[in-house]
Amino acid sequence: MSLFRKIFGGKSRSSEEKVPNEERSKYMPDIKLPVDERFTINFKANGGKFLYCENIEDVYNSLENIISENNWDGKNVFLLDDRLGKLFEGFDLKATKKTSESTYFFTTCEYLISDDGSLLISSNQIAEKKLKELPDKLIFEPKST
Repeated sequence: MSLFRKIFGGKSRSSEEKVPNEERSKYMPDIKLPVDERFTINFKANGGKFLYCENIEDVYNSLENIISENNWDGKNVFLLDDRLGKLFEGFDLKATKKTSESTYFFTTCEYLISDDGSLLISSNQIAEKKLKELPDKLIFEPKST
């Protein structure tokens, strides 16, 4: 044993343990989550349901599950974006441009906002209608560039 360890004592096993995140110093920088993960956490905290899809087959499966889970088979969908109609034409969506006749609304969004988990929509998606005029059930597909 060395002279310094005899005088000052050696490290104890408990001092070598890592400090858990709850006990991090207030001066330590915050642990930053990736932007996409931050969005999903905030979106779900606001009451949204988020489904992550890696490819178009996952998107098709998810949409099929959403429609069957909510018993929307054969129901009218408020669909303003013709590109979505073409992309999902295999689903036999009964698209209408009248909100009063539709059960749910299927559209894109401009941007996903990670700070608060919200969606940015514009008149491109809602055709200058007020949000209270839209159906209560919404399905958003993020717009791809």
